[in-house]
Amino acid sequence: MRWTLVLLTACIDTNLEPIDMTGPVIATASPSSGSEINLQPSWSLGFSKPLYRPSVERPAYTVLLTTRYKLDANGDPELDDFGQPEPLMSEAMRDDFHAGNGGLDSDSYRARTVPISVGLDETGTQVTITTLEELRPLTEYQLVFSKQIRDTDGNRLLVSDCQPHIVNKPADCSREEEVEFDYKLIYTTEAGPAVWIASDLPGDSEGPLPAGAVPVNRETFELRFDRALAPAPAGSILLKVSTEDNITVPLTPEVSGNTVTLRLPTLAEEPNHQGFCANGLATWRLCPDTAYEIVVTSSLTDVEGAPARTASRAFRSSSESDEAPPVVTEPVVVQVGETQATLSWVTDEPSSTELVFDGVTQIGNPSTCVPGDPCTHEFDLTGLELGQTYTVTAVSRDLALNTWSSDALEIVPVELPDVVITETHANALEEGGIGEFVEIYNYGETDLDLSGWALVRSGTETRADLPDNTVVPARSVAVLVDETFNNAPYPSLSPGAIIEINLFSLVNSNLYLDLIDLEGRTIDATSELDSNIDGRSLVRDRVDTDTFCDGPPTPGEWQANSCAGQ
Repeated sequence: MRWTLVLLTACIDTNLEPIDMTGPVIATASPSSGSEINLQPSWSLGFSKPLYRPSVERPAYTVLLTTRYKLDANGDPELDDFGQPEPLMSEAMRDDFHAGNGGLDSDSYRARTVPISVGLDETGTQVTITTLEELRPLTEYQLVFSKQIRDTDGNRLLVSDCQPHIVNKPADCSREEEVEFDYKLIYTTEAGPAVWIASDLPGDSEGPLPAGAVPVNRETFELRFDRALAPAPAGSILLKVSTEDNITVPLTPEVSGNTVTLRLPTLAEEPNHQGFCANGLATWRLCPDTAYEIVVTSSLTDVEGAPARTASRAFRSSSESDEAPPVVTEPVVVQVGETQATLSWVTDEPSSTELVFDGVTQIGNPSTCVPGDPCTHEFDLTGLELGQTYTVTAVSRDLALNTWSSDALEIVPVELPDVVITETHANALEEGGIGEFVEIYNYGETDLDLSGWALVRSGTETRADLPDNTVVPARSVAVLVDETFNNAPYPSLSPGAIIEINLFSLVNSNLYLDLIDLEGRTIDATSELDSNIDGRSLVRDRVDTDTFCDGPPTPGEWQANSCAGQ
């Protein structure tokens, strides 16, 4: 047999194109990072390579628009422990975003971001981003891009050669460079138009007055804007009858900083306005029972010359005048604690709740009672210090701006008793709730007389009064129980520590408890107490926190750091 040997030669094409493993980059950005943007911006971004469409067109998953820092109630950046602005995106939020998820806590996550639309053109290289709501003026924003954005070859967005997924990293990559690779563009919004933010029109959510009709003799209105204004020409703000386009009264604004005062002319001064009224007196400023608007025009400008945003707010006039200030027949009641004081008073008509403190008027929630009924006002003054004396004046203004003011009130903070609620047993095993109790602890150095104090379920009228001669020794606990309480399961509980009261049923969820002293001051208030396990208690960790944790019932035996290890 003859064999033939055939040699096969494999040919390798050395001219093949190398596999592209380089990620896409943002080649162009308009507007460019670092520039000023308007309040409703859009962006056009050019990428170096075509993008994989599903990796882009998922706003809130692959592209975020957020403020650069966490903002406080005034819109200013919050500061961290080192006095530096606190970044808005936490580590957990960043990790979740770069994983392509919709946020660890979707509601919170989206509340921090601005709604946007994201579109990719047919070439796959041009991305358009549009905001769906107006941005805050003079605020830093950032566009953040997720690692999930890829090109059509599957390569991730290239931010740095030190990114974790880069195989051949440069030798000088640091650990920080490998981790901190957010791709973001930073912008600052313009001032935008001056915005009317508050007024003393009735029912303005940012103003001092309750809702209601404006008395026909009211002489002025006050408007507050988000910035200082230039002197305003006559007619830049109008008083308009809502139902009649031709009944318009030009007003002359008096500008002071960001506040505008409007004086309403009498009907006699405006014949066209007076002619519209069926039975208005010449000295009145408004027609009775009429729908009006205050209209701000773009003729009003800020000190830089930017026009105000046109806006209007409606109100209705009453049928008569009001020249009498609110009547307060009883003295202002002042309850003082260590760091705050609560002032309360009663007027005979709906009116504002204000406090003049250190020469500055502070606005509280107005009284919104039915006219003719007593109207209760309450103002909480916080930030007080022991050893200091404060002088304040309570003020109430009605819808005609007639004003009542109290005499000067002296407030001296007092040291409160050192007592807290330390344990609640709301989910007792016994039928009918027998065995429920509330434990309190006097951590002070002196005995504490709790006669006449009360345990109250917050937000309700439910309360249990402590009996006379209720004394809790220093550094001791007391256990508040109902007459049906069975102490047999607790042999170490001293009978002397038990205080029998008409204890209301302790619900197992949404329970908040307050300990109220004889003067009505809240000495201690718990956080929400939810007890979901039969036979278990909620125990306070320490006297200086409101943290409660699950634990076995131990009436009369509370110890600090009860939640250690949980």
